[in-house]
Amino acid sequence: MPTHPAIPTPPENSTYNIYVDVQPRYLPEQSSPDDDRYVFAYTVKITNKGQIATQIISRHWVIKNADGKVEEVSGLGVVGRQPFLPPGHSFEYTSGCPLNTRSGSMRGSLFCVAEDGERFDVAILPFELFIPKTAD
Repeated sequence: MPTHPAIPTPPENSTYNIYVDVQPRYLPEQSSPDDDRYVFAYTVKITNKGQIATQIISRHWVIKNADGKVEEVSGLGVVGRQPFLPPGHSFEYTSGCPLNTRSGSMRGSLFCVAEDGERFDVAILPFELFIPKTAD
């Protein structure tokens, strides 16, 4: 199965530099194309490349299917956790997204609080959800 390019978050500054890498993939074993159900997983790696320890408080996703229908999902933490990331540390998790079309896209943001009290958002750049040609 082809891999997707890493989607990094652009650095904001050296003090609060949270880098987000997303690797999406199609899950044919959980999908049912005859029922218009296409399931995608995405692995997110969040790395603190800054100088201050930071905690991930919440996340917000904007999911768009191939027909242009948009769904927004927000909530505390990521996969039920609010990871604390000292400088140089990472947290990785995998989650899923069902669509009723063969492709779509996601983008999002993380709300963070640094150990020094600074509050900031980290953008997660858009990435594509699609069925690789070999999965047809």
